[in-house]
Amino acid sequence: MNFLKFALSLICFGYLFWHVLMLVIFLPTMAVAPLLVWSTEGERTSAKRFLFLPLLLLSFFFGTFLPAAFYSGGVYAITSHFVQHASHAWIYIGIGGLLCFWFAAPSGETSILAILTSLGCYILFMTVLGPVGQRIGDLGDTVINWTIGIMLVLLVIGLLGALAFWLFKKATTTPPPLPLGDTDNTSGYGKGAVLPATLKGWNWGAFFLTWLWGLGNGAYIGLLYFIPVPIVQLILPFVMGAKGNRWAWANKRWQDETHFKRVQRRWTVGGLVFFVLMIVYIVVRVRSGDWDREDWEAEQSPAAYFSEAADDLTENAEE
Repeated sequence: MNFLKFALSLICFGYLFWHVLMLVIFLPTMAVAPLLVWSTEGERTSAKRFLFLPLLLLSFFFGTFLPAAFYSGGVYAITSHFVQHASHAWIYIGIGGLLCFWFAAPSGETSILAILTSLGCYILFMTVLGPVGQRIGDLGDTVINWTIGIMLVLLVIGLLGALAFWLFKKATTTPPPLPLGDTDNTSGYGKGAVLPATLKGWNWGAFFLTWLWGLGNGAYIGLLYFIPVPIVQLILPFVMGAKGNRWAWANKRWQDETHFKRVQRRWTVGGLVFFVLMIVYIVVRVRSGDWDREDWEAEQSPAAYFSEAADDLTENAEE
């Protein structure tokens, strides 16, 4: 588990470094580079000769040394933190050194000078620069928590953004016109779909399986089941059961009414099996005596669920 967290931390740090931090670190180079080009082009004046070496050193400092030192410092901070709890510390140290040696942008662009600088800084942090390395190592826990935390936030934002974009695109996309001779089958045409009279009725699959049925039938309103509000979780299955057939007919393209009924019958069977299994599970727990009423109420409480999850995360962080 310790090694997996170590690998995850390094992957997250590498991603953040190249796609976020590097853009900030590299900003001064964007100002120095044009001046360096100016000093090497055209007529060689005394001013250009005088400024060439300082501009070259500044370009190296901001464009190579600073990014490489920052990268190796982050890798060292993470490695130093995990080495304290590792039974084979040399493995972690070796992996950190290999990452510093493999100092290359996602596009593959790198240089021998950047690689030597990154690896050299890592070795210096490990050996000669004891006080400096110790201070950087003390930041390891902070670097890890911030790195993983930022990556999780970005992941959630990305997923929510992708879902919102997909829903917006789905809501604003106009379905193609109905083909001639097929005006009776309007399935999959959203608001333009007309549910046949023979399909009107209750949908037991949507009632029992709510969000799972919603994912399979394009009725993403079923995801509201995950909102930790008891009244929503109580009412939603009845709404899904009453509106299920209409939503499924409007959101997906079906061959005909027979095809629709056959698929929904499978969802109904699956829902009934799930319901029966839940009843059997509850009965067994109650009869075994290890699940009284207080336990039942506690396990059904969303607040208790999230409180328990928070306690688990706290315990894992302390370990």
